[in-house]
Amino acid sequence: MADYLMFLGTQVRANGKTPSLFSYRFDDDTGKATPLAAQGGIDNPTWVAVDAHRPRLYAASEVGEWNEGTVSAYDFDAATGALRYVNKQSSLGSTTCHLGLSPDGRFLACANYAVISPDERPDQSSALYVLGAGELPPAIGRARQTGTGPNAQRQERSHGHCALFSPNSRILWVADLGLDRLCAYTVDGAGLRATPDRDVVFEGGRGPRHAAFHPDGKTIFVVHELRAGVSVCAFDGARATHVETVDMAYPGPVDPAALQVSPDGRHVYASVRTAGEIVGFAVGEDRRLIEIGRWACGGKTPRDARLSPSGRHLLVANQDAGRVTVFRRDPLSGALIPTGEEIRAERPMCVAFHQPR
Repeated sequence: MADYLMFLGTQVRANGKTPSLFSYRFDDDTGKATPLAAQGGIDNPTWVAVDAHRPRLYAASEVGEWNEGTVSAYDFDAATGALRYVNKQSSLGSTTCHLGLSPDGRFLACANYAVISPDERPDQSSALYVLGAGELPPAIGRARQTGTGPNAQRQERSHGHCALFSPNSRILWVADLGLDRLCAYTVDGAGLRATPDRDVVFEGGRGPRHAAFHPDGKTIFVVHELRAGVSVCAFDGARATHVETVDMAYPGPVDPAALQVSPDGRHVYASVRTAGEIVGFAVGEDRRLIEIGRWACGGKTPRDARLSPSGRHLLVANQDAGRVTVFRRDPLSGALIPTGEEIRAERPMCVAFHQPR
């Protein structure tokens, strides 16, 4: 039996001991998830990231009413799934919605959507933390973007939505929905340094939301929320260049959310919340995308979609259906096949797997 330790973050206010963060044993042969542990004491852990270098999980608390978001650290037992709270730090911004870990295990970064008014503080788009065996320390780096986009309602300011490290851990990319940019920062032990000449600028009004690397480390895929599509960017180790954007051709706004690249590099998947679908693409030898299918998400509002580390299954967190639906992925065609397995949870938002190096 091939199995993984899996975590689920939800949009649930803790209210003392109400569980909002869960662990499971996921059987990658059958697609069945067995509950292990439940953690209370954390509000709206809508994004979780699992450290591949140490048994630690980081969770972002995305609470729109808070002036300042937080990032919490938990140690976990890989055998039992039990979580032990370590500490938390400020995200230096509002509505913290994403966390990224550097491949070398040295850094953690957060992205802040920041819906507070422009004259309030803190209002950083991203913050950088140095990791170690002890507590999560305060952020050593911060980044703040200014500007607007053509969509007056959604792009009235910077909206950081994804923090993605380059394969060499030296560049942090922040997908900014408000500015139609993939913003580039140089990363080192002293913090973040903006390099705007390396930003990837997309067509106005696209609203980049999430980004992910192809396994070859030479291609970045970016899903857009405001005008549905996926962009392909070539990466040479120092700079990224926009190659193309493939439209999803929906008749109106449909709010794409999650983006996943299969471990074998053959397929890309994007969740589309309003349409309730997963859109799949084949990746060509030139890394360009060809749409291969659309599948009902198995619920409502697919906020997250996450492939198991083997790529055999895709788990879809249906925020407004109270369940995570499990699909089997055909490795050749890329088709998604319902397994009949699901995980019941209140407002599921993010799935993450523990895959030790």
